[in-house]
Amino acid sequence: MADDQTNKVQIETSSSAIHDVPEAPRQTKTPTPSISRTQSKSSARVRFGVLPSGRRPAPSTEPLDEDDENISFPLPEPLKPPPLYSKDCIPLPVSTLSPSYILAGTNRFSREEIRAMKRNSSTSNLFVYGGLTFPAILRAIAAKSLKGVYSPIHQRRLYPSSTDWAKADVSIKNACEAMTPALLKGFDRWRVSHLDWAVMQDSRMTRKILRAIESWNDEPIAPQPPGEVVGFLIVGLTGEALRYCDMLFSSDLEVMKNPSILDKLDESSSSVSDRVPDPSDRPLQRQNVTVDIELSDGSIIPVGALTYVWSHGIENIRGLWSPERFLQGPKMGQLLGKDSAWRDEEQALASTMKVSYALTGDYLCSSITTNDLPELQRLLQNHFDPNGPCRVYGSPLQAAACLGSKKMVKELLKHGADANLEGGRYRSPLIAATIASRKGITEMLLDAKANVQADGGIYINALYQAVGHSDLEIAEVLLEHGAWLSENFREIRDLALEQNDTEMQDLLAKYDLRDHCRRALASSRRRELTAVERYHGDSQMMKTSARVLTAVMKKVLVLQTDPGNWKGYKLVSVIKVALEAGAPPIILEYIRSAMEPVAMLIEVLRDKDRQEDNQPRRVIADVPREERSSEYSSSDKESERINPHRSHPSSNSGGRRTNVRGNAKPKSQRESRIRWSDLDSLGASH
Repeated sequence: MADDQTNKVQIETSSSAIHDVPEAPRQTKTPTPSISRTQSKSSARVRFGVLPSGRRPAPSTEPLDEDDENISFPLPEPLKPPPLYSKDCIPLPVSTLSPSYILAGTNRFSREEIRAMKRNSSTSNLFVYGGLTFPAILRAIAAKSLKGVYSPIHQRRLYPSSTDWAKADVSIKNACEAMTPALLKGFDRWRVSHLDWAVMQDSRMTRKILRAIESWNDEPIAPQPPGEVVGFLIVGLTGEALRYCDMLFSSDLEVMKNPSILDKLDESSSSVSDRVPDPSDRPLQRQNVTVDIELSDGSIIPVGALTYVWSHGIENIRGLWSPERFLQGPKMGQLLGKDSAWRDEEQALASTMKVSYALTGDYLCSSITTNDLPELQRLLQNHFDPNGPCRVYGSPLQAAACLGSKKMVKELLKHGADANLEGGRYRSPLIAATIASRKGITEMLLDAKANVQADGGIYINALYQAVGHSDLEIAEVLLEHGAWLSENFREIRDLALEQNDTEMQDLLAKYDLRDHCRRALASSRRRELTAVERYHGDSQMMKTSARVLTAVMKKVLVLQTDPGNWKGYKLVSVIKVALEAGAPPIILEYIRSAMEPVAMLIEVLRDKDRQEDNQPRRVIADVPREERSSEYSSSDKESERINPHRSHPSSNSGGRRTNVRGNAKPKSQRESRIRWSDLDSLGASH
């Protein structure tokens, strides 16, 4: 079927009515049952009716599935500075990228709590104004520090505890409880080149900074910096937590750019001494300041705090720092890691506050669902993360793959979108493209190294969906990229049989090696001998890998000029030849996940051949010497009569077999030898 066919009906996924002449989906059949909709309240049955209504759990409800064409991505409101005054906290935004940021902005301490903190000389307050203003980042950094890390600037290992961080490591909500909005006068906040963190500089240098920026950009900065910075005061941190902050912000610029560098250092590292900068060279210097905060009774009081100030004058300052840009860039994801538990926490907070939790990828997904290619390009050029999470689809690439825009898929891949990013409605972009019958996009994703065997959860994998939708063209594309190596291949063939799709059955049969594997196993079992017989026939066993390697190389040369992918039917043909030549089915395990399967197969065969060529034939050690001697007295005597030059196993060589030159190999080499027959039992399934 042609990609531009428009008169077919799509069963499971989105309409083709949007996008830059998107690929039109072909006639498909869904292999997965549809999810039933919930009943209306009027028709809902009462559950647990024996209990009084006040003690009765609410009945379970299922979320309604949305059609892809009806999904929208309302964009979050711009982030405002933390509200110093309680009256500015309300109303809450309708949608936000950081619900915990909004929650922390509503936190106030009592006068008694502040007095108690002042009396506790073991703790300090930290004024933060950049990435640490987001409670999720504070919680992530605090939690990571508990594992301990060697600090080059302190020349010792730091071991902060949960108490050192005022319990901010426990949860995002705990981090919010340790924060309150604060105002620092006499400073301005800036962005430094090649650095995601914000920096702060004395406002007396602002004019000089602005002139330097205008000379570089030829554009004035608007609005002008206000001469004050609104951020958060984190209360109750101990010296060990502050030393960890020193290590992050006062080591050097490389550590600030990539804190994971510290994970590779230890006290024995030869580079540690090189990473101890002179105090005057540190990018940020810790400094004592006084900030204003609002108490729970509404009064404003000054509080002493520590903070970090840019120590390099106007050097590398390129403009004003933007919290939205920080959230939308890749740094946020790097700091929070791949674990999505923090998003669940943010979602729970958003639900409690009754605001909508927007994800950073929603900006890109909004432009994709509205077919706005120029807006998508603008966002990507402004460093929006192409792998930022989004609602419903999990990633912008999955949204573009499902909705059928080749140009948008190409744009996302060009800016570093991960073709194997998991999550979202269809688990991966490749499965989304397959379900939507987007052949061209499927090919683009495969060219971008999409994993054709990626686990699709209830969707199984991409080939399963292609077969279930009776999409012969996409199924062939996937098979030619190695989908026939799937561990679910038997189930996939059963699906084609169940659907009575003869064309699909014939296509899958071309790539099915199960019969060849069964014959190879049967052949290897027929060659199984007793321990002593295997000892006599070992010279024949040693020739197996050389024979397989020769057969494989000949077949590769024959197929060299044939069209097709070396992961597809050409590889199937090579594997058939290898199995027929005596290779065990375990070779499929070697090549299943290999990027270059033919090269991997040849390397495995060469390795086995080298082992057999360089090591002697192994004597079966579990056969007692007296049994070997008794066996020798019968059949071996007859063999010796026919071939008097044959060596006795218990001759002067000490029972060791020798190679053709008579050089005995050490026992350790003999016993480490692995034969093909030892692998046969591992390759029984395909």
